[in-house]
Amino acid sequence: GGAVERQVEMMRTRCGLEVTVGVELEFHLLREKDAKDGGGREAVDGYNWAHSRALDEQAEFIATLLDYLSAQDIPAELVHGESSGGQFELVLPYTDPLTAADRLVAARASLFAAARFHDLRATLVPKFAAASAGSGLHLHLGLRSPAPSAARNALADPAHPA
Repeated sequence: GGAVERQVEMMRTRCGLEVTVGVELEFHLLREKDAKDGGGREAVDGYNWAHSRALDEQAEFIATLLDYLSAQDIPAELVHGESSGGQFELVLPYTDPLTAADRLVAARASLFAAARFHDLRATLVPKFAAASAGSGLHLHLGLRSPAPSAARNALADPAHPA
């Protein structure tokens, strides 16, 4: 197996823990600017954090993205508006690290394809415009007991019980 597989197995055998990873993929959705306005690309909207109108206006794009993901058996927990105009976040649920990595690669390709289908462009660049918030990729790591009946705080110190 590869390096990640070895580390995951070590956590399971030595520590009795399973490693899980949740993914938050931030991106900006852009449209072509009119040539009379200088051309180039601009954010599809000017809304800020979690504005519902951003979701309403991009409902067809979001539906296409979710369809593409579903066709590949990739669950999505949430798509929501992020911190600046045209910025969104796709949240993928916790799973084992290798599956999370595979899903992320496929989700990125699906994101770009869904945008192209709607004559838009998606970008993952950290900061596409000086006035926009930056985009990132957040990985949430979890440690859990493989047996739900033996669930325990993996970071607890037995010498100092809470």
